[in-house]
Amino acid sequence: MSDANSRNIDPRKRELQVREAILAYVKAHPHAADSIKGIAAWWLRDVPEQPSRSELAAELDKLTLSGDLKRTETPDGGAFYSGNASRSVDERG
Repeated sequence: MSDANSRNIDPRKRELQVREAILAYVKAHPHAADSIKGIAAWWLRDVPEQPSRSELAAELDKLTLSGDLKRTETPDGGAFYSGNASRSVDERG
């Protein structure tokens, strides 16, 4: 896919790709925890078009609110995200 075509991807499709990639990563690596930068680098490395930092942050917020992810604040004001161990795989879908 060329750069010109990748910029034309439907935002809803990209959002779904990001959501699915995050949930798949957490399922495959249930003890994974990472910052937004690490998630972009590792969890989403197979996503055809990387989301912007603000798009990724918005998706992480949605997944945290839905209970799929857990957000842990760090002393420096940052955050780490991990799978929500208290939520069963059946509940995640």
